[in-house]
Amino acid sequence: MRKTLMVTLLIGVVALLPMLWVPVARATPPIPAEGNWTIVDITSQHIRFTDDGNMIVTETDFSVYDGTFEGTAEETVTIIIDLATFECSVKAAATFTGSVGDRSGTLVIRSVGRCPFVWGAPLEGQWVILHGTDELVNFRGQGTWYKEMVGVGIPIFYWGADTLRG
Repeated sequence: MRKTLMVTLLIGVVALLPMLWVPVARATPPIPAEGNWTIVDITSQHIRFTDDGNMIVTETDFSVYDGTFEGTAEETVTIIIDLATFECSVKAAATFTGSVGDRSGTLVIRSVGRCPFVWGAPLEGQWVILHGTDELVNFRGQGTWYKEMVGVGIPIFYWGADTLRG
């Protein structure tokens, strides 16, 4: 019995030895990020109504980013508005082309959000970098965004990063 226990323990230790040579992955420290993006052109828009009382707006737009992210993006946006409450949900996918600091490339960014139907209440949500190319290939990040509802016109959105690493 004692010999079996010792052999089992020895096999376990030998099995764990390769773990000592595994390199430890170290993440870069987070980069503080902030800025805004402005929709400068809606290149296509489609509106449809569903039988369950929703209005669905699908659009493609062109935006300019400034701040930590400097560049432009083409975005596909879907907005679902509940016509009974006028609350809405938003989801978008942006292909950003530009720079973050001294690095350039493209980033694919996914955003989701909600807006209550209260005059002056902000449209707000979260964003996450899905992947990048060129010098931005290793960038990862996520954060929050909001748009203050201050009037009708070209929307300007403000964002900040909870984590952004390059």
